[in-house]
Amino acid sequence: MKTLLIDAGNTFIKTVGVKKGKTVPGKQFRTSLLSEKKIRDILKNIHICVCCSVVPRATARLKKICRSSCIKIYFLTYRDITLVKLKYAPIKDIGADRIAAIIGALAQKRPPFIIVDIGSAVTCELVDKKSNYRGGVIFPGIELSLKALNEGCALLPDTAFSRPRKGPGSNTGECIRKGVWAATLGGIEKTVSDFLKREPGAAVFLTGSGSRFLRPGDLSFRYKKAQALVFNGLLQFYKNLYNQNLIERDIPISK
Repeated sequence: MKTLLIDAGNTFIKTVGVKKGKTVPGKQFRTSLLSEKKIRDILKNIHICVCCSVVPRATARLKKICRSSCIKIYFLTYRDITLVKLKYAPIKDIGADRIAAIIGALAQKRPPFIIVDIGSAVTCELVDKKSNYRGGVIFPGIELSLKALNEGCALLPDTAFSRPRKGPGSNTGECIRKGVWAATLGGIEKTVSDFLKREPGAAVFLTGSGSRFLRPGDLSFRYKKAQALVFNGLLQFYKNLYNQNLIERDIPISK
């Protein structure tokens, strides 16, 4: 039996395999390059898929191809989290990636904790000491901010991100990178500081592709980098399906 975990995000579709109950490296490609060929490539020799998706067209294509290829597919939703009470309305609006990250954090730490996921959007989540999910904050991430400046301002160039040096920017590209970086760090700093006032002592997890740019001293609070947090959550979901014999009986609990 070969199992694949899939995180279908707005910027990247990422995968990891499962071997002896642990994750092993997989493939990834930009979501903008999504095609039937790409999906069939990542599903080669796979029997089971466990997914979280925030991209409806990716969800639809995965379902279609898995069904035509007799691959069992399971999608994580808010219904699949049991150890945290979700204080959110409407509850169905919570992204599956956010649910996966919370499950991944629960496998490492008892609440309270804060999750900061730096991707296309930056999402910040708060789970309090009573295991209530209190909601969070969402604002544009690095790539989305760069894209908005390029598309919304006629004279601003399309700019690739790299961690900016200290001091003011000496050219337009550098000014854009510094501005986006400052806005991202500032948003995280303000949000987490507010959350910590509500839940002093909460652990802070940083995840998502953008977390790789952070260095010690960038933020005033202590944090733990956990770039595989979403996949760890998907792995816990898969193990739960397995332990309940839902996979063997072919009963997808999330539609």
